[in-house]
Amino acid sequence: MNLKLLAAWVVATIVSSAIGASAEQPRSARIVTSSEDLQITKADHTIGLKREVNPHKTVLTLPPDAEPDQEFIIDDLVGNFRTISVTVRAPGGHMILNRRTLWVLDSNHVAFRYFGEKLWSVEP
Repeated sequence: MNLKLLAAWVVATIVSSAIGASAEQPRSARIVTSSEDLQITKADHTIGLKREVNPHKTVLTLPPDAEPDQEFIIDDLVGNFRTISVTVRAPGGHMILNRRTLWVLDSNHVAFRYFGEKLWSVEP
């Protein structure tokens, strides 16, 4: 009888792991060449900004439907964040570091993480 219980537990663990693995979102990366404002989507993970043709100020808005612990990375692929600003906006009602709705990027690699409860962190 104990072997049957052990076998049932092993099968349940394998099935549960397989379901969890398939539910994980694949990490996506995309290059954006436009300086137009951009809505980051829940499906995004890494966004590389390559603003070379007529670059100007850009506003990126974090997704309102992000999952807790979901991370969004923004990279400067041509090195112009400091001279041509990029601002990240929290979705309506959300806060970045519990006090801001906007964050101006000042480094070439920044990660935003959603913690749930409309709170975001940032790692410059």
